[in-house]
Parts: sequence; structure tokens; C-alpha cells
Amino acid sequence: MRSAAPIQTDERSLDQSLRRFRTTHQVVRRQLVGASWSYFDCGHGAATLLLLPGAPGLAEMAFPYLLAFEPRYRMLAPSYPPSVGRLDQLLDGLIALLQAETDQPVHLIGDTGVPQLARAYRHHLLLAAIERLPRLGLHAVLLALRGTTAHHRFWQRYLRAVVATITLPEIANRLGIMIEMDQRGQRLGTGSGWRGPTLLIETADDPLFAPAERAALRKRFPQAELHRFYNQGHTTALTRFDEYIGLMQVFLARQ
Repeated sequence: MRSAAPIQTDERSLDQSLRRFRTTHQVVRRQLVGASWSYFDCGHGAATLLLLPGAPGLAEMAFPYLLAFEPRYRMLAPSYPPSVGRLDQLLDGLIALLQAETDQPVHLIGDTGVPQLARAYRHHLLLAAIERLPRLGLHAVLLALRGTTAHHRFWQRYLRAVVATITLPEIANRLGIMIEMDQRGQRLGTGSGWRGPTLLIETADDPLFAPAERAALRKRFPQAELHRFYNQGHTTALTRFDEYIGLMQVFLARQ
């Protein structure tokens, strides 16, 4: 069984890893449910990992995870189409992608939380502010990535170069979906419907997920294993991806 070479974590090595990824991985484009989807389909293995992007909706931001897991797993990592602004269309597109690419169960990797009407209201306010000051969205993302480590500096430069190209309509669609998740999720009750193996990775001082919300998420997945980071903010999946990957590898190896 092949194993991935560890990604070095100094700034220059991260740049080299990204260049290598862009050279060796091609984007797949497919029309699904009336929208143009792009995604990475890479790796080898009987099990498939579906890696969902965070709020920016960019699959490429997961390149350290794709490089680490592809020697052992098949990886599907979609970007969210800029034109999709409704939750149903997004979910239907993800289902259509899986139906087109695999007939096997998948391991799902992605950010999660519990519905919060107060957050939906804040996102409405943020959307109104961004419509007046378009670069406010980029400033907000960079603020969440405050730090001086090599990881922080790399991702700050990456976001300035890549996320800055996202258009205002695309930002509006992303926020619209997030608002809809919080509003509609309130009607789903407190159960997740999933009782299979689950790993929750959280940050104790995450400014975007209050302690009460993190506790509610743990309650929804009582069977979950839990790992908690401390003093890291919201972006540990980027700034400490090597530790994230190690935790996931150990968890997946047991499934």
C-alpha cells in the first residue's frame, strides 16, 4: 500500500506543494442539475472520500488533504458552482455528482454545525454590507486567518490571490445558501439521522461556533469520537492541516 509523502510546513514548501498539485491534478467539469460543476477526482482505493469545501466553496483549498489521502483512497472534491444560490439545488447537485461517479458508500468530510437563526440574521447583515463594500468579505476572511506561522502566511497570500477573484453574485449565493441552512435546519429537529462512525474535530475558542453550539452538535452525534484543539481560532483545518490529516487517517483506518 502506498503512503503519501508528508507535506512540509514551511512557507516555501507549501508553495511548492500547491504548484505540484496544480501540475498533476486536472479539474473535471460536468453539467449537473442545470449547473456547471467542477471537481477533482483523484486517488486510488476501494473506499471513496467526498471532501466538501468550506465557505469559499473552492475545492483547491483542500489540496493538502487530497495529496495526503489519494494514495489510499479515491477522492472526490467539488467546488460549489458560482451560479447556485439555493440549498436544494446544491444538495441535488452533490447527489447527482455521487450518482455519476460512484455506486459505493462514501466517507464524508466537511465543516458542520447546528442551525442558528441568529447566525442567519448576521449573515443577512453581512450580505447587505458586502453589497456596499465588496472587499469586506475578503477582509473578514483574512481577519479569521490572523497569525504569523508559515501556515497563516501561506493561506493569507492564497486567499488574497484566489478568493479576491470571487464575484459579488457568487458571494451572495454562498451567503444565501448558508442563511437557508440555518433557517430551514430549525425545522429538522435535534436528531442527525446518522448513527454511523463519526469523528468531530472542534476548536475550543472558535469565534464562529459558540460553546453552546458545539455542545449541541455533540448531542446530535452521541456516537462521535471527539478531538478538541485549543487556542487556534476557526481556521485550524488550514493552519494545522497536518494534525487534522493524522487524526483522520487513524479514524478512517479503523472503519
